[in-house]
Amino acid sequence: MAFVAGDKPETFAADESQKEQLQEAFAAYVKLKGGDIPPGVALMLLILSIYGSKTVVALQLRKANRRAEQQDEEIARLRARLELTERNNKKPEEK
Repeated sequence: MAFVAGDKPETFAADESQKEQLQEAFAAYVKLKGGDIPPGVALMLLILSIYGSKTVVALQLRKANRRAEQQDEEIARLRARLELTERNNKKPEEK
């Protein structure tokens, strides 16, 4: 998620409440299935339950980061243009 968003991994870590909910849900699932869960399915459930909801946040953050980068580039371009215009508009005695 952090890679997608272009942000720090800590931003997308599960908090204590999420971890507790996950443990409860996983325990209930195991009880319903009689304890017979293939390891791959268990891992997939764990990953999806923690990070599934964070996907939307990561995508929104990525979009915001890209927009901020574009704005920074535009500001730099406009500043350079302003400096050039100011240099070209100076009076001959100021040059």
